[in-house]
Amino acid sequence: MFDLFNPKVVTILAIGICLLVIVLQYIWLSVLAYRQEAHIRKYDNAAIKIDEKLELILFAPTLASMNSEIEALGKFVGKDPIKMDTLSTRTLALLTSDQSDSRQKAAVVAVNDRLKPLDFYIKMLRNGDSYEKAYACRKAAVYYAESELPTIRKLSKSKNRELAYNAAMALSIFGDEETLVEIIQSYEQNYDYSYRIILELMSFYTGDLVSLASKVFQNCDEYIKTIVIKGLSDYMLSEFETVYLQGLMSKNPNLKAACIRALGKIGKPEYEHKLIVAAHDINWVVRSAAVKALKKMNSDRVKKTLVEATRDTEWWVRYNAAKSLVRIDSDLTYVESVLEGYDKYGSDAVKYVLYRGYSMSAAN
Repeated sequence: MFDLFNPKVVTILAIGICLLVIVLQYIWLSVLAYRQEAHIRKYDNAAIKIDEKLELILFAPTLASMNSEIEALGKFVGKDPIKMDTLSTRTLALLTSDQSDSRQKAAVVAVNDRLKPLDFYIKMLRNGDSYEKAYACRKAAVYYAESELPTIRKLSKSKNRELAYNAAMALSIFGDEETLVEIIQSYEQNYDYSYRIILELMSFYTGDLVSLASKVFQNCDEYIKTIVIKGLSDYMLSEFETVYLQGLMSKNPNLKAACIRALGKIGKPEYEHKLIVAAHDINWVVRSAAVKALKKMNSDRVKKTLVEATRDTEWWVRYNAAKSLVRIDSDLTYVESVLEGYDKYGSDAVKYVLYRGYSMSAAN
């Protein structure tokens, strides 16, 4: 009699089920790969055709021949989203290129007037599904379709994260300060999702960044303030030096470190003492930021502070201190004192920095 509970039978059945699952997964992955390749081929073929037709339009010998080619291009593109995406990307690139002369740009304008890509994306923005609306938000911003701002503002409050994100990015490109301030401040309720997005919004923002950040600072918690300061630091804006100096007094180590980095990038000599004090902070994140920020200072006091920091208990502090020291100690006097000193950890940190610098130079 066939015993289903026999250990050997159970083992064989289990192996059979596992093999079946593996085969089904393989088939499913093969189908996905085929679909992806088909999509890529369709996109590539469309791009080739559109490039060919645009070239005929740009270099058409007569107005009649240009109009004829535009009509042919319109029939080819139709309402196909892939083709329209390719076309809109190409025409925008041609319009903003310094290599396109006035005649060619006029031809591109004629293409846009005939095929109306903006109208295509406005329709998608209003009537598409969530994915289409998200994509259309970006396109509307690229075309600077201010008439769609009310719609995009509503979409920025969507519960669909992808849609809300793309709408917010579009508003950043528009430079919609008031709405962007509200969006950034609203991320206080969503820490896991906000860090990267706030930095992206700031990097794409086309309005007055000083005004935007100032308004955010008026009503935000320290977490949001920290992120905004990180986003501002690369711009070395003197308007926020007071904010950064006040941040040095914070008990929040992340805010303190962000302010230290910002002051370090500004690099004014009068901040040297404050950065040296921060290099002795109880929190290693703050110390690490401080010794890294000191790379723009070049006094003996700074170098002595960095030598001391190479003996820190935390690796990142030692590494950043060594990196800053090697950068500013042009005659290597202080570097040699670390290498010849008694502290193995400090010596190893400096050796590591020197080795990396040499390896990168040799590679170049």
